[in-house]
Amino acid sequence: VVSNLSVPELPHKVVVDEARRVGYVVSLGSGEITAIDLTTGARLRSFGSGPIPQTSAMVFSPARRRLYVGKTGGSTSSSGSTIVALDAETSAIVGEVGTFMPASSRATRPWGGFGLDDANGLLYAAVANSNDVAVVDLQTMRPLALFEVDACPWAIALDTARGVGYASSNQAAALSVFDLGKVMRALGR
Repeated sequence: VVSNLSVPELPHKVVVDEARRVGYVVSLGSGEITAIDLTTGARLRSFGSGPIPQTSAMVFSPARRRLYVGKTGGSTSSSGSTIVALDAETSAIVGEVGTFMPASSRATRPWGGFGLDDANGLLYAAVANSNDVAVVDLQTMRPLALFEVDACPWAIALDTARGVGYASSNQAAALSVFDLGKVMRALGR
């Protein structure tokens, strides 16, 4: 360990803006995000990530200069899970995608991990406690698709150069492999 940086209680996810050398850490319970200068270790600012405090995932988009935070408040349409988009410079909430997915009347479950396809403006979100991955359009913050993978996807990784996505399972010894090209074709892109 080179050093320890002070952050709020229960740091849950961390992402890095490599171009600006800023790290963003989100607190599990409060949803507070702390921006840290990675060169000096100084705390730059702290800001909220919306009214639902519980966080489950976060990713940074260098192309859009936005943080996308998975908020988990329950599994009903009034308290359910959302993805909040925050401007990395101003800390303002600039978008949100709500609880329901296309062609589905059921509420989504808590978010697992996120995979970012920045070039195509897509966020792949593991829908924990289900068998689904949700695809969200980052420009409009609208859900585009929901597709099935193995039980309880927890983390998503994308190899956009090869056109392959991976979803780890929280309940099985399995790694689901999915074709990003097939997803793009299904979306008409």
